[in-house]
Amino acid sequence: MNQLLERLRKTFEDEDARYVYADSTVNAFIAAQIKALREDRELSQEELAILIGTKQSGISRLEKADYSSWKIGTLRKLARAFGVRLKISFEEFGTLLPDISGFSQKKLAPRRFSVDPVFHPELSATRIDRKRPGSEYKSVRVDVEERKKILSERPTVFDEMKQSTSGGALTPPSYEQQIQLPA
Repeated sequence: MNQLLERLRKTFEDEDARYVYADSTVNAFIAAQIKALREDRELSQEELAILIGTKQSGISRLEKADYSSWKIGTLRKLARAFGVRLKISFEEFGTLLPDISGFSQKKLAPRRFSVDPVFHPELSATRIDRKRPGSEYKSVRVDVEERKKILSERPTVFDEMKQSTSGGALTPPSYEQQIQLPA
């Protein structure tokens, strides 16, 4: 990792090189994630294309590491088809190192909503293994104390959400609440 950091420090002295490297990393990660999620969900390119309203050749293009014409609307459709949320953020260049080393199956293919124990309490005492080709989801018992530790270390989005007056539905914090900095 230190050799990579040293190479990046030298490369990143050039602003254009810095942005080309960052863009290439993002493009490769998104393409790899689309392919990993599609395979994890046991979908063919044609099946995924039908789900998001495009052609198989469009999915093939999205799965190429050098593709760079991402559209937020398409990414939203993909997120919905995979049962996950889309997150887009601006980051410091220093976060590239963990991103580069983060091409893991866990990061590439997050669990779908239907097996997310945060939103499905009935799964709270089980861990859902990732779906692998030719196998079914398996439930593995997780120690209750381990589960409590995991949950206590994870910040909860519900702490920052408030009950709206319209039917008691949860609403995200306002822009002003989101940008407040801790004292």
